[in-house]
Amino acid sequence: MDTLVAIFANSLVSSLLLFQSIRLLKRRKARFLSIGLLLLMLPATLCWAVFGYLDNKDVMLACGAGTFLLNVVTLFLYIQARSFRKTAI
Repeated sequence: MDTLVAIFANSLVSSLLLFQSIRLLKRRKARFLSIGLLLLMLPATLCWAVFGYLDNKDVMLACGAGTFLLNVVTLFLYIQARSFRKTAI
């Protein structure tokens, strides 16, 4: 049961990041996204992956690692969109 809750919670966080990444790709504007949120989520998702590894829960490890990678991609797109805006002005 706890694995199902972890998968559901991780799916919600991943969908948040996925929608933000898609929006960044489409609009190339980052003013609607908080850099603080991304920077706080980065170590949090990494900690979930490490917890899954240390607790021998492969599902939690995979979910945490996937969300961590999605967070890195979103952070990269955020930085790219911010630099795109500065060069376009």
